[in-house]
Amino acid sequence: MYSKMKNNMKYVVFFVSILFMVSCSKDDDSVESGIEKSLQNKKWNRLSVELNPSILLPKQDDSGAFFTVTNLMEIENLEGYTRSFEGFYVFDEDGTYSFNSTGNNSDAIKEGSYTLDGEVMNVVNSKGEKLTYTILSVTDSNLIMRLNSIFLGQETVMEISCGKL
Repeated sequence: MYSKMKNNMKYVVFFVSILFMVSCSKDDDSVESGIEKSLQNKKWNRLSVELNPSILLPKQDDSGAFFTVTNLMEIENLEGYTRSFEGFYVFDEDGTYSFNSTGNNSDAIKEGSYTLDGEVMNVVNSKGEKLTYTILSVTDSNLIMRLNSIFLGQETVMEISCGKL
């Protein structure tokens, strides 16, 4: 009886080891590869840049009053401001990205490099600034990223929503 149990145990160990080998295949898609596949080689039109908390912009009429801004995309609609934040991103497979401004924002940083680590995207722009974005969601048609930022001296969190062009 002992030898029969020993033989049965060998079969159990054999089948369990096969199970582990099959479930640990390198062919399994990771979260990162899914993000990369959805993110890369598409034009991502920037639709909104929500700010939380909102920021204050001085009115251009010397009154000392301020505009409260909750979405950067609305700045060009404020009296005295013409800066546009419209444009689109392209993230290439070689780890480079570009931002193409479609508005009148001539000082927009146009290019840089990026790396992905799961849902974290580390960016080095053409000015050498290092930024860390969190990808909240990416599908074939939508991209939402979060960036902790200091904008005009004010700490804020930017939630950037993009749609595929």
